[in-house]
Amino acid sequence: MNLDTFQNVITRAAANLLAITPSAVLLLHHNDADGLTSGAILSKAFERSQIPMRRVCLEKPYPEVVQHLLGDPDIDPKTIVVIADFGSGMLATIAAANRSALPIFVLDHHTLSNDPPPSITIVNPRQHSVNGDSECSAAMVCAFFAAGLGEYNSDLFKLAVVGACGDHQISALKIASGLNALGLEYAVAEGGVRTLDDSLSVVWKDDGHTTREISSLVGEVDALGAYGYLRGGTDVAIKGLLEGFDQRYIASASSFRNEFDLARDNFLRSAVIHSESGFSWFALDQQFTPFGVKSVGLLCEQLIARGSIPRDHYVIGFQALNATVPGLAVTLNPGVKISMRAGPELAEAIAMGQSKSVATLLTEATSRCSGFIDACHQAAGAATIPVAAAQLANNAGLESIENVQVFIRELAML
Repeated sequence: MNLDTFQNVITRAAANLLAITPSAVLLLHHNDADGLTSGAILSKAFERSQIPMRRVCLEKPYPEVVQHLLGDPDIDPKTIVVIADFGSGMLATIAAANRSALPIFVLDHHTLSNDPPPSITIVNPRQHSVNGDSECSAAMVCAFFAAGLGEYNSDLFKLAVVGACGDHQISALKIASGLNALGLEYAVAEGGVRTLDDSLSVVWKDDGHTTREISSLVGEVDALGAYGYLRGGTDVAIKGLLEGFDQRYIASASSFRNEFDLARDNFLRSAVIHSESGFSWFALDQQFTPFGVKSVGLLCEQLIARGSIPRDHYVIGFQALNATVPGLAVTLNPGVKISMRAGPELAEAIAMGQSKSVATLLTEATSRCSGFIDACHQAAGAATIPVAAAQLANNAGLESIENVQVFIRELAML
């Protein structure tokens, strides 16, 4: 691990962006707590640098969306593209869509695709022996990048701590390592994070009303970003993160979360789970469509936590994509989001090198199924395959869907 080297890489990347003197920034970021805090950090940093910015929050960097945005014939040629908390797994797709040869910066911590294109500036801890699963979240990369744009952005480290907690890289007991530990130290020194005996709190204003315990805040940000993705929740989350998460934001998050919890409980009571060759899998029906495709990964985790699958299995969930993308005139091709998690015993075996990682399995299997993969870790990941969306949405049953059978078999054969 070489934290000094990686910090220097981040600082140089920020300096290089400023040296280009961009006329505008196109910012793309993920919709979970780590991605939303990344978006909030960079939004404020570019605002302070007086660089006009367009921000687009996405569940995934779908190829159709990337092509639409980067292929816009009217885009200013001095625009810089910044991609945060995703993109590392599909760098070639991003490069191919960049017909205007815009400068692109990818600030991420997920598994990198092979042979990254030289046309993209990649700022990823994995390239510098820093563990992207436990030592550096995307939001922490963005906070150090923002500090490279100007030291006055050091107050944004508090948001990076929220993002790292959202990705389970800083625990509720204040345990942190790598760049996360350093960022937490900066946030505490700056006064943006307070440490108590058993919790961390983020401080917007020292008035007692805009100070929030981080573990609760993470749940609210996730609820707005995931369950509220199709209904304006991401903008609410960004505004709350920057201005202070008062009761208005809490109420909005609770409303989305209560809706999801009802659907989740219905699913858990009647879930049909299939098992074969060390894999357990399920499909979601249309009741989860309003909540976006983050739902399927959360339900994978619920099934593991409840002991509903063998502890040594990979669990895979399938959810039909919603064809619409909020705020964009883009229609997604019919497809299915796949979320994959490792049971606790399997996760230990993966960490010891005794079993194949989720990143390895998904990369191989999706390439054989003409799918694409982006955000992956060792024991968790997501991908998309072009299975007819209506088949899963109608809950036809996985056994009757040839492409899904092929996908499972391809995984089992690796």
